[in-house]
Amino acid sequence: MKRIALAVSLASLIFALSGCWNSVELNELAIVVGLGIDSTDDGEYMVTAQVARPQLLKDGNTGGDAYFNVSHKGKAVFSALKDLMGMFSRTMYTQQCEVLIIGEETAKDDVSALLEYFLRNVESRMTMPILISRGKAIEVFKQATYLESMSAIQLAKMAKNQQFAGLTDHNTVFTFISDLTSECRQPTAPIVELFQDDSGTVKARISGTAIFKDARMVGEFGEEEVYGLRLINNDLHSGIMQITGLGGLIELEIMRCTSRVKPVVSDGKVSVDIRVDIECDLISTTSHQHINDSEKILEVEELAREEVIARINSALAAARAFNSDVFGFGQRVYQRYPKLYAEIENGDGGWDAVFQTLPVVVSANVKLMSIGSSMQPVTSGSGD
Repeated sequence: MKRIALAVSLASLIFALSGCWNSVELNELAIVVGLGIDSTDDGEYMVTAQVARPQLLKDGNTGGDAYFNVSHKGKAVFSALKDLMGMFSRTMYTQQCEVLIIGEETAKDDVSALLEYFLRNVESRMTMPILISRGKAIEVFKQATYLESMSAIQLAKMAKNQQFAGLTDHNTVFTFISDLTSECRQPTAPIVELFQDDSGTVKARISGTAIFKDARMVGEFGEEEVYGLRLINNDLHSGIMQITGLGGLIELEIMRCTSRVKPVVSDGKVSVDIRVDIECDLISTTSHQHINDSEKILEVEELAREEVIARINSALAAARAFNSDVFGFGQRVYQRYPKLYAEIENGDGGWDAVFQTLPVVVSANVKLMSIGSSMQPVTSGSGD
């Protein structure tokens, strides 16, 4: 019996040490860290891949860029990538791709066809962020890097940082396609643009959020509208809120934010109630007034509450101007009242017509949790 057990153990060890049958050594891979997709004048796709140079990623490297960009066009994304593979001596590996960038002109066309490849390809990294570039995506990959070794990684981290600051919306390829294929919700994506700094160096920055309708980019949100969008979608977990009052500018840091969106039906008519609760800390103020008594704290909280409602209303107005339900109101109505939603869709104009005039009631509660370690503002000795 002991011999049998030993034989089984040895056999298990052999199988464990055999490795994967389809494994490829690292030095046989061309690791793609970024993909860009543009449209050409003849109706094809120009696909750009940013490929890492592992031998140049070592600390202290002064031998050149740690990446290179290569482009090829094709009638479909896959055919362009397939032709790119023929240009490498190594196997193209896209599972470590950090970012997908779609050119603005391409985004204004139907993006569903180009995203088909990422949905069906088992090697696609569906968790990478998707960005829309002003101008060509290929130009964004050429931008200067400063803290990261590769521009694709720099762009992915910039998008994440802007999300944490509450300045832009954030979507992965997976969530973008999920919203795109939903009949009740429209997708969004951050916008990346190039600019020249004071030294003349071309750099990239995240600025605004692209709004889509029926798989096409139809407009964009600025910071104020994005703030309202994320408040409604319960997606604002941190960030800075600036309000004007008490004779100066007051900055509040959001420590906790929750929102509830509830569709309500009365007499066969649908409306939406939005409730937002925020806890925040006082970070700084240019006001010379002391914000350390209950009266002043209540005044700051009321100013912040009004600002929250104003930003939500701004986002609602902008979305209606594009006739794009990026908030998923239709999705919530469908989930809660499926029969009513079916009636709306079968009616004149469908959900789009209802969305334009949908009554939305917004309420907010803001609680100032801390005013910091100082009980008085910083003023000069001669100040009042």
